[in-house]
Amino acid sequence: MLTDLALGSLITMPCHFPRSSSISSSSIIVIVVVVLVVGGTTGAAALFVVVVVIVVVAAAVVVVVVVVVVTAAATGVAVVEAGAAAIPSVAVVVAATAAIVD
Repeated sequence: MLTDLALGSLITMPCHFPRSSSISSSSIIVIVVVVLVVGGTTGAAALFVVVVVIVVVAAAVVVVVVVVVVTAAATGVAVVEAGAAAIPSVAVVVAATAAIVD
């Protein structure tokens, strides 16, 4: 019975997607450098990883801007807000890049 109540409350509970937090580019670079230093990666390899992260973050920002602009032109502001909430944050991109590097 408790399981049925729990499932019922989950089904009727409204979904609210959290907005992604804003992280500055300099914060991302600092995070990446700290992760590399703690992991023992230095020199050319560390520089390469930092450059790759900068490129990936820049590409992610371009994709977000294009999606928002195209969506705004096509359907209006309400859909843009929903789409922006669904787009992964830059932190997710950095975490995925760090996982690939490891």
